[in-house]
Amino acid sequence: MVEYYDDEKDMMLTFITNNFEVSALEVARLYRNRWQIEVFFKWIKQNLTIKTLWGHSENAVMSTFGLLSAHISSLLR
Repeated sequence: MVEYYDDEKDMMLTFITNNFEVSALEVARLYRNRWQIEVFFKWIKQNLTIKTLWGHSENAVMSTFGLLSAHISSLLR
């Protein structure tokens, strides 16, 4: 478990991790980036009516994003 004090929000953040080779700041950044990805996937599911991805491999995810990008592009035209 690591703790990180966020000066901007004036709060102590506690994270559970098994990676003890990185600093508490890096763990906080990793969790923040992960949360942004989760919010993005939630937006995709809510706004593009995609219930599941076609797979979990890197290739499947990249193919899904390619199609999503094309779909978003066509909506913006």
